Amino acid sequence: MKQKSKLQFASLMVLTGISIFFITMHVRNEPKPPDIVSTPINTGLPHQANNNLDKPANNSDLPAVNQSSSSIDKNDRLAHVAPRQEQLSKTVEEEIEYRILANVNDPLAQNQWSLPEVNAPELWDEIDPSKQSVVAVIDSGFGLAHEDLVNQWHRNSGEEGMTQVGDTCWDGNTRNKTTNNCDDDSNGYVDDWRGWDFYYVDNIPSAGSQNQNGDGVSHGTQVSGLVGAQTNNSLGVASIGYSNKIMPLQVLNDDGSGYTSDIVSAVYYAVDNGADVINLSLGTAYQDNSLKSALEYAFNNNVIVIAAAGNCGQMVNDGICNNMPAGAITYPARYNTVFAVGAINQSRQRASFSSYGKELDIVAPGSGTLASTNWISSNQTSAYSTTLHGTSFASPIVASMAGVLRAENSQLSVDAAKIALVANSQKLVDMNGQIYNEHLGHGSLDSHQALIVARSLVSGSAVPSLLMPGKHAVSVSYSLVLDTTVAAGCTANNLSWCTVWLTNAAGDDRYLPYRQIQSGNQLWSWSTAVFGQNTATWSARAVSGNNQSADTFLIHKN
Repeated sequence: MKQKSKLQFASLMVLTGISIFFITMHVRNEPKPPDIVSTPINTGLPHQANNNLDKPANNSDLPAVNQSSSSIDKNDRLAHVAPRQEQLSKTVEEEIEYRILANVNDPLAQNQWSLPEVNAPELWDEIDPSKQSVVAVIDSGFGLAHEDLVNQWHRNSGEEGMTQVGDTCWDGNTRNKTTNNCDDDSNGYVDDWRGWDFYYVDNIPSAGSQNQNGDGVSHGTQVSGLVGAQTNNSLGVASIGYSNKIMPLQVLNDDGSGYTSDIVSAVYYAVDNGADVINLSLGTAYQDNSLKSALEYAFNNNVIVIAAAGNCGQMVNDGICNNMPAGAITYPARYNTVFAVGAINQSRQRASFSSYGKELDIVAPGSGTLASTNWISSNQTSAYSTTLHGTSFASPIVASMAGVLRAENSQLSVDAAKIALVANSQKLVDMNGQIYNEHLGHGSLDSHQALIVARSLVSGSAVPSLLMPGKHAVSVSYSLVLDTTVAAGCTANNLSWCTVWLTNAAGDDRYLPYRQIQSGNQLWSWSTAVFGQNTATWSARAVSGNNQSADTFLIHKN
């Protein structure tokens, strides 16, 4: 699917138009969220190597993990309370700055046009809320005490409870593991019972710890509400995957800026500590080999990574986008191990700011009257946003659904889960009947149809065969000048579900809609216009869940 040196990641594009209770801002329709410049800098961390991840049982001489980080040097904190983060930081080639890409009976659910758009009410009728996934939100700080989130945070059982004889951190006294200043579960992080703050190196990934009026101070809270706000609790908002547990991992400061080493460490943390899905509503204009490797680690460990496509849809000479071609998708969404998510507006058209291109996989609501949890200094527990703009907010909607899929069918590989989400998307009017275009990807998320298919993709079912046109055809040629109609299909057991996956050597993917097999086979035809101006040879294979046909059908450009 998509694939990044030690660079500086501080790119969460700042939200310009957010209407919240207690504060109201006047905004124009679909404002372009201003980017913040992302410039590569060489700032290797000056701390000394420490590969010993074991912590002494008694850490009374060390700085407390929940002590304010403003008075303690970050490198000292890394060595004492986050040796794993310190170890990973040293592998980063160059620091790159990343920034936010901001742009039921729950009283604000009526303001969430995103819910009916993605068919969430139909989904809620069928999901089992006792099935849960862990979605890691790698972002700015979080409103940890927010009324719609306080019960949704993932908690690390290895750092909860009381110490007892035989425990790693037993020092002869019974102590609370959340506050004993010791790494009880030996994962390289001290007292990480509810996520971690990689930017300030402590166990309190909280919004507003340094700048309560920062441009990015609310971002992590807003994204988290879309991933998994508590639902049907007579408070605030609803979320698609309300049974998801959210792992809060702070990598950006309150101004919405952060760096490669912290983001890389957070990705490894998420994978190694039980995340099923990772959401990255942040971006930069620059390739970053260190982050790319971390995302490949996630892919190889079957963790789904969802990322905002970027806000470069309009040629605005500011921030990230002026370092890229018009419309370009930002990193990390460009990597083929990541799902790239663009934004649509309430007219079901590409939001004017939303980045586009051949790497785009899917779109979701990301502009207009989107309601979510919010954090402001004067109300840290019950504030809500009612207007949001940015691919930052489309990405967590898809991540929320990815969590639902993983909870319903944990056997699906990353590729199989991506195809279940993307192939079953709703084809929008502006796609003109095509299965894909570079402005809208494969279409708008359809959560209900994705659930139906994912539940039907049973592991161990028969491997489908590729149904090729013509008696012995194994390839076909097409022209970039004139559209050519191509056909391929599946042969599989009746009532099983099958699709055709098209891919090229560059890692670009196209998916035909999943269909239930009738009479032993299913045939699709489509226009080669979906390949755009890409000159690569494409291969087709039949797919049913984790099963793929051995035979392929090659499609060449003339």
